[in-house]
Amino acid sequence: MPGTYSPQSPGKIVVLTLCVLVFILNMDITIVNVALPSLSSLPDATDAKLQWVVASYALAASVAVIPSGALLDRYGPRWVLAGATILFGIASLGAALSPSATTVIISRVAMGLGSSAILTGSIAALTLYYQDQQKARAFGLWSACAAAGLCAGPLIGGWLLSVASWDMIFLLNVPLSVIAGITVVYTIPASKGLSENKLDIISISVLSFVLLTGVTGLIELGAERVPSAVAMAACCAASLVLFLVRQRGSGPRLLDPRVLWSGTMLAPLFVLVVLFTVMAIILFLLPSSFELGLDQGPFLSSLYILPLPLAIAVATLLGGYVLHRITATGSLCIGLVAVAIGLLVLMSQNPTNPSAVTLIGLTFIGLGVGIGQPVALQTSVGAFDPAQRGVGSGFVNSIRLVANAAGAAIAGGVLTLTMADSEPLDVSNSLVGGASSCRMSDSLTGASELCIAYVDGVKIVFLLSLALVFAALLAVSIWGLVLRQGRTDSVSVGKAQEGEGKTWQKR
Repeated sequence: MPGTYSPQSPGKIVVLTLCVLVFILNMDITIVNVALPSLSSLPDATDAKLQWVVASYALAASVAVIPSGALLDRYGPRWVLAGATILFGIASLGAALSPSATTVIISRVAMGLGSSAILTGSIAALTLYYQDQQKARAFGLWSACAAAGLCAGPLIGGWLLSVASWDMIFLLNVPLSVIAGITVVYTIPASKGLSENKLDIISISVLSFVLLTGVTGLIELGAERVPSAVAMAACCAASLVLFLVRQRGSGPRLLDPRVLWSGTMLAPLFVLVVLFTVMAIILFLLPSSFELGLDQGPFLSSLYILPLPLAIAVATLLGGYVLHRITATGSLCIGLVAVAIGLLVLMSQNPTNPSAVTLIGLTFIGLGVGIGQPVALQTSVGAFDPAQRGVGSGFVNSIRLVANAAGAAIAGGVLTLTMADSEPLDVSNSLVGGASSCRMSDSLTGASELCIAYVDGVKIVFLLSLALVFAALLAVSIWGLVLRQGRTDSVSVGKAQEGEGKTWQKR
């Protein structure tokens, strides 16, 4: 008989533990970017290996996200989360003690494997153990910590590098991982999972390959390696077709196609993609633009990003304690409108010279993400049957990985195309060369051709982001109309059946 999950909440300590873990994991996605100049001093460090220090984390997570979800459905969150947390801590220690860039990459791969299971297990645990308003608050706090971790990475990394060496970036994870792992073991209820189905190894492998080639292709596109990006895209498309054919067959299924194409899933999932893509674009462009444009170093420049995570934290509190009575469609619309306002404000400013208006724009984006993300995440995962919450949360988490990679690829690709006909770059990176050319420029009047091209490129990226937000608003509006029509039809059918019953009684 399949295991069952405790109907009672395991308490606030579990939410706090999962929040700490997701903060650390997302911080590690962006914190390493600040450490790249320091890592370049390693004996075998090359430009290609430094790129893999960043990319290996996301690629390993994309491979492991679906298998970790299947394990969660089979064995329950407790031991999968505990094992993944210990793996992440050990891998972080290995990265800190690494004598070369190659061993840092290997350690980052192990960190990515652990982070994938932790993120997937966190989402599954929140949907399984918490209900109604308590679930809304738990998801809000978890989402706030996830977004804050992404934004805090450059800030914390810049501070650590100013007082210590690069290994402290990884050593910071070790004690926190040990404490979190012990807490998970003693606070999350033990269970065997809700699924007794055999693991569909073929479907798991094919879908993992879809994610691996998709994320790799986006990374290659962002690095301007178009032939390899096209090859990865072709492999991704072919393997995706193979996976969908298998899921529609009469054999074993990893994901129920009816859930994936249901009205409950599609619109919230699209909103989630848009919000994560916008966040990835902001975090790819603005920290480096501020640092290079102001020439103040990574720590002081990252302070200008603080309105984003702070606004996310405030918005999640609103969502958990004030906005929980609003429908899901209403919350998603409010969040998307706030993001759209923030993007319009940012488009009016110089991205290399932040002002008070820039901070207002970041605040609106943070409020929008904080309001919309928890609802979209909770609704998407909640569309899956409880016996598939692990795979479901893994699938949704895989979308997050793809959106993060897509945001960076879109930003990098647009900048490259926009700046192609301007003054020749003296560096291989369009962002670095463009932002540096605007250094200490209070006004674009009299700025170099390269600087103007860079600013125009950033504004085009924001314009594309705005188009995505409007498309998400349209999708949510249609979804809301369909839901209201469905409720109206249900009421009409109920009244008709009631009338037929009364007629039959009279006869």
